[in-house]
Amino acid sequence: MPPIQFVVDRRDAGQTLAAVLKARFGIPWAQAKRIVAGGHVKMSGQVETDVARRVKLGKRVELAAGVVEVKKAAGSKKETEKGSRGDKEKGRLGDKAKKAAPKLVPAPKKPEKQRLAPASPQLVLDPSCIVYVDDAVVVVNKPVGLTTMRHKDEVEEFGEHGQKFLTRTLAGMLPTLLGTPDRAVTAVHRLDRDTSGLVVFARTRAAGENLTLQFRKHSTERRYLALTRGVPKSGRVASVFVRDRGDGRRGSTTD
Repeated sequence: MPPIQFVVDRRDAGQTLAAVLKARFGIPWAQAKRIVAGGHVKMSGQVETDVARRVKLGKRVELAAGVVEVKKAAGSKKETEKGSRGDKEKGRLGDKAKKAAPKLVPAPKKPEKQRLAPASPQLVLDPSCIVYVDDAVVVVNKPVGLTTMRHKDEVEEFGEHGQKFLTRTLAGMLPTLLGTPDRAVTAVHRLDRDTSGLVVFARTRAAGENLTLQFRKHSTERRYLALTRGVPKSGRVASVFVRDRGDGRRGSTTD
């Protein structure tokens, strides 16, 4: 099966890559994001893994073979009319031969199973990423490229067993790293997949409720380090929060 290719048109231009795949192929948000994040999409010949990447008019998009199922469209009107004229020109002799020949009934086609995009290569979590741990909490230095926790939409769509097709999360890898694989942890806040930094996880229900309340009240103190070119000038960054930034998640915009 060859790869699927299409050129970004005016209806797609300005949309995120995940949004374009969702609209064109009628697939859920979770599947569209999984296909992009898994490295199964190329833009202008280069692999693109950013689900929030805005596509530009005229760009060529290529999907790896088998990641989505494309339904064959019906023939155009011109092709149908041409076929009708061709049938009439065969003459009555051909019609008589068809009547005399036995009719062959094609065997019913077996329905194809839905194909899941293979998961992208798994990251290996180094034990040195654990900054602090006790019986109630664990603080982890999250590496870039690893999602903090599973999105609830993915949990509902794939269930407990179907999640094995998805990339692993920090919350899912921690119990094994801590030596307690049957003891789940709960993230009381999160960082984006492509952001590194300290993340706090609760190991008990009481700790989870207490820490979540602290983060909601902003009573916790946070310090951020930034690497800049030269000495930046003081200023203010302002943006507007939106429920959907174009890939099914909350974000911000300057509009």
